[in-house]
Amino acid sequence: MGVDEVAGYIHLNTMDKAAEKLEQFWARYSGREGFIEKVRSINETCWQSKHYDLYFSICRRVVEAFPVHPLSVGMLADEVAGYAILKETEKSLEKLNQLWEWYRTAPDFVDKLLNIKKLCWWNESYELHFAICERIAQEFPDDAQTIQVRADEVTGYLARGDMEKAEALVQRFLSEPHTGDAYVTFVNPVANTYNLKGFYQTADALYQYALDYADADDGRLAITKMGQLASRIATTDPNVMQQQFDRVLADYADDPNVVKGVFLAAEVHYFVGQKRRDADAASSDYTGGIRLLEETLPKMENDHDRSEAYYIMGLYYWQLKDWLASASALMDSVAANSRHQHAGSMHWMISSCYERLQREGAVSAEEVAPVIEWGYQTLFEEYPNSRDVEYAAIRLIELNLARGKPVSSLYYIHWFLNRSEFDHPQREQIIQQLIAGMEGCDQ
Repeated sequence: MGVDEVAGYIHLNTMDKAAEKLEQFWARYSGREGFIEKVRSINETCWQSKHYDLYFSICRRVVEAFPVHPLSVGMLADEVAGYAILKETEKSLEKLNQLWEWYRTAPDFVDKLLNIKKLCWWNESYELHFAICERIAQEFPDDAQTIQVRADEVTGYLARGDMEKAEALVQRFLSEPHTGDAYVTFVNPVANTYNLKGFYQTADALYQYALDYADADDGRLAITKMGQLASRIATTDPNVMQQQFDRVLADYADDPNVVKGVFLAAEVHYFVGQKRRDADAASSDYTGGIRLLEETLPKMENDHDRSEAYYIMGLYYWQLKDWLASASALMDSVAANSRHQHAGSMHWMISSCYERLQREGAVSAEEVAPVIEWGYQTLFEEYPNSRDVEYAAIRLIELNLARGKPVSSLYYIHWFLNRSEFDHPQREQIIQQLIAGMEGCDQ
């Protein structure tokens, strides 16, 4: 009951009462088994309710009162991560130093650091992310996870556009002796990132290190070989590329890593096509990517991978202006995974595909009107945080006004006017459309 009472007052924002009940709970139960677990539950409520001062004070209190308890390392790690998420970098670094000084010999210490590192990256606390990477590499060089951390550091700098720092870290790694397993662990993600950034020669050379030193039976070489082939797409005859890709697909037919390699190659196909000045060459890149994904779809064992494959195929067909095929692939993608990160935008694309087909005279308005409205309405209702939701609202307004149903459009108009800036370029236009639509309407 004590935990629920404290949490209840926190939810009600009655913080004086919450603090009073916390003191009573601490005095009564702090010597009992399971106490810290209950305190962590209270702290989760503090964080969720954004009562950060109480959250951090509980973290500090637990660590100071129970410094050798196995859960105290987690409480101090929570404090580091919390300050990082709130962008209080100086305070986070201070707590990180305390964590390192007090608990560096704890059995799960590196795991705790890796969790903090991920949270820092997701919350754009890059300074702390890189500080943790560098310190793990220096102080835990033999830990099983350190090679991956070093790769994360390089890919992080590449993502941030710091090519000089990334290259220095790569050269440092290559100058050291490593096992074949370590080469693959480091090289694959780093070379993949160079590939996706368009540094194809660098990627090609890095993949070769893994191929030279890795054990021949390492299944991850499927990714290495697909990646190296992908780095040559821009400069190799498409027919030759197809033959080489087919050979790797055959060699690793039963290895799940080949799916990861195909996704990488498909993305590179797309990016290379985007940069082509020759339309025919670009089309060849897109069709090459489609063929790779179609061949690999039967090997994809989960909805996440199938959804991603169909999404990329939808993008390819969009670039090829094959609107029907694009819409079909995108529908397959959202059917496989309605929570795909781009699901909202895919509904916009589906509606847009059918609108284009209508404009081109390939289908009648009566045929496609329901699916066009379905796409925009689903986007509006189910993906309110999508970047395309405002456009969906505008199209729903226009569609209802065009049908002579201005009252049906009022909900979307109200939403748009409340959300949009006063000087939005379409604000006045929509109001004028509504006034015009009211004249002679049947609603």
